[in-house]
Amino acid sequence: MAQMTSRRTMHKHYAQGVIGELQQLGYPADQAKDVFFRHYRDMKRTFGLEPNVTDFAKMIDEFERAMKRPYNPNDPNQIYVGHIREQARAKKRKALFARVRTVKIQALKVESLKRTVR
Repeated sequence: MAQMTSRRTMHKHYAQGVIGELQQLGYPADQAKDVFFRHYRDMKRTFGLEPNVTDFAKMIDEFERAMKRPYNPNDPNQIYVGHIREQARAKKRKALFARVRTVKIQALKVESLKRTVR
């Protein structure tokens, strides 16, 4: 009877193969591992483990290079999204201050209720 290989073992060998391919593409060992884990979850959800190890490593390399590429306003294939980052930070800050203000108001209400009970 043939012995079945666990799914975890198959995923582990696949990951090791992709990291090995990234090293062949020119990444040092530690950097290849970091790049792999940075993109693995999203790409696995999108493509599954369907592409072979070489194709998966090439896709990871393509995504990594696209992330590292500096913004060029003359390139029609690039879109500037820096303003969205600032809007998100401002919105997060505003929400944080709103929560703090709510907590302070609730604390004041509790204190006033304690005074009326006495």
